[in-house]
This record gives sequence, structure tokens and C-alpha cells, in this order.
Amino acid sequence: MKIFPVLSLFFSLVLTSCATVAREDIRELKLYGMIIDNFCAAQHKEDIDEFSKTYSKDKALNCTLGYAFYSTSGIREFDSESNEKITRYLRDKKSELNAGIKCYELNNKLHLVEIIIPER
Repeated sequence: MKIFPVLSLFFSLVLTSCATVAREDIRELKLYGMIIDNFCAAQHKEDIDEFSKTYSKDKALNCTLGYAFYSTSGIREFDSESNEKITRYLRDKKSELNAGIKCYELNNKLHLVEIIIPER
């Protein structure tokens, strides 16, 4: 009967160490750019520079397909958890589409850690 607690402890340690190893290769990114909805980002991939000059927060708030981040490194989609954070952020009257973000990449999508509001 003493073997069950020992085995249980052993397997929990193994699982914890595997999770730690899997997370070690994830690094935090700091990017500066523009929040844009996925639909508009897909439609304007070729002319995103020009389109971004006329893009508004109202358009972003009408989004139902999630958000992406447009920066010098291109357009990158956010994961679903991040989309919820961005929606809450955009509803704030002080929010801006141009912002800095702290995030990490997971499964080819950005996972938002923090939105950094530009200082005025």
C-alpha cells in the first residue's frame, strides 16, 4: 500500500518537469504596431500600409473574427484568449490601436501578456 503514494508523487514530479521543459523555449516578445481585426487584415494584406492609415477603432470594435497585430515584422494573429483581452481593451475610451505589446508566440499565434499604452 505504500507504493501507491510513492508512484503518485513520482508521476506528478515527472509531469511537472516535462511542463517546465516545454515552457523554457517560449520567450517573451515586445512589439510595437497596430491592432487590426483579422477580416480587414486578410482583405488588405497587399495594401496594409495604406489601409492602416484610415483604419479606426470603430472598425476594430465591429470585429467578430478576432484580432491580429500589424508591425514591421508583418501581420500576426492573436489566440482566442488574447482576442477577449483586446476586445475589453478597445472598449476603454483611452485605448488606441497603435500600441506596444508584450506577448509570446504559441502555436503560430500571439498570446498577449500586456498592452503598453503609448505615453503622451
